[in-house]
Amino acid sequence: MYAAEDEAQKLELRGNALLAHRRSKIRPIVDEFERWCEAIEPTLLPSELLRAAVRYYRNHGKALFRFIDDPLVPIDNRQRSESFRTSPSPDSTCSSLAALREHTEPRSCSASSRLVARSESQPRLTSHGHSSASGLIAECTGSNSTR
Repeated sequence: MYAAEDEAQKLELRGNALLAHRRSKIRPIVDEFERWCEAIEPTLLPSELLRAAVRYYRNHGKALFRFIDDPLVPIDNRQRSESFRTSPSPDSTCSSLAALREHTEPRSCSASSRLVARSESQPRLTSHGHSSASGLIAECTGSNSTR
C-alpha cells in the first residue's frame, strides 16, 4: 500500500487521479486482506493475539482504509503525529541533544517496545510478532526481564 501511495506522490497525483490510482492499486490489496481475515478468524482461539488484531481490523477497517475513497485523506497520520513530538527545553536534564532525542523519539527497538508493552497483563501485538510483552522487551533490550 505504501509503495503505491509513494508512487502516487512521486507522480504528484491529486483529486480524481489520486482516487483512481488508490482504487486500482490499493483497493485490491485491502480486498485480499479482508478475505484473509474472514478465512483466518474462525481458526483462531479467543486467546490468540492475531485474533485480537483481526477483530480490531473488523471493528475499525472502514476508518483505517477511508483514504482509498477520499483523495483528501492521507494514508496515515505520520506527518500530524510528528508535529506533536516533544521539543527540547532549556531546563532539560539531558546532557546532549542525542540524549534528549532518545527520550523524545522511539529511535530504537527497546525504546519503541517500552511504548508498546505497557504491562505483562496487557500484551500487545507488535510488528515484531511477539506473543508477550516480556518477550518483546527481552529480545529488543537483550535482557530476560521487563524494565
